[in-house]
Amino acid sequence: MSAEQNLAASRRLFEEVWSQGRFDVYDEICAPDLVNHDLSMHEEIRGIDAGKERVRAYRTAMPDLQVSIDDAFASGDEVVMRWTARGTNDGELMGNPPTHRKTEATGMTIARFDAGDKLVEAWAQWDNMGFMQQLGMAPEMAGQATA
Repeated sequence: MSAEQNLAASRRLFEEVWSQGRFDVYDEICAPDLVNHDLSMHEEIRGIDAGKERVRAYRTAMPDLQVSIDDAFASGDEVVMRWTARGTNDGELMGNPPTHRKTEATGMTIARFDAGDKLVEAWAQWDNMGFMQQLGMAPEMAGQATA
């Protein structure tokens, strides 16, 4: 697959899976042994079903979830995307009841595709602490640092 095709596939994951909940697209684009590295999670997310469950959990927590792509480029088998996710917490999230608060989180993802045109590995870094603070699920950190 060309870098442009990898970029298009990555866009589809954000626009169709994350923003629209079209999980059939996940099956189409991802390898069965996909590995997602997300520092907000305590362990790697392995496989298509686990990846779908992760997306489903956030879409359940924020039914109006929309992910916009702010910047993107591809080179060889890798794609880098800078994105912004917005949604309203109207469903349970990580065992917490809905807060009905609007959230906005920014992040970046690096995706790697194999020679068979499938996404095999992704690394995500995003403002999880800011997200949790917006929901009232994490303490405010301002002024807590010591010199």
